[in-house]
Amino acid sequence: MYVLPDSDFPYTYEVDGDEMDPPKILGLAASLPAGVQFNFSNATSLALELRAGFRALCLYGQHLNEFAFSSIYYSPMIGANLQVYLFNFEIGFGANYDRILKFVPDLELGYRIRF
Repeated sequence: MYVLPDSDFPYTYEVDGDEMDPPKILGLAASLPAGVQFNFSNATSLALELRAGFRALCLYGQHLNEFAFSSIYYSPMIGANLQVYLFNFEIGFGANYDRILKFVPDLELGYRIRF
């Protein structure tokens, strides 16, 4: 059985004449970060982070009221991130790269709680 898009983007998929939702990507990533942080004051700092790890991905979707999962694909991953801390709030921009998804942008928003 083959499932092919029946039109240009946005794709709709048909199997045996029944329309189905396009498959979705399910993934898990694990990495080890290393970086440097520059403190300008008690309220402001800048951090640069590099990371290396792996990513596991599979496709999943629903057809005829049953979920179907593809095989799991593993890929090494590398990435970089620039974070700005201002009054315990954090915003970070970066990108990760792996062999399957290629470049994936990364946006982080957070709040730092000091113990």
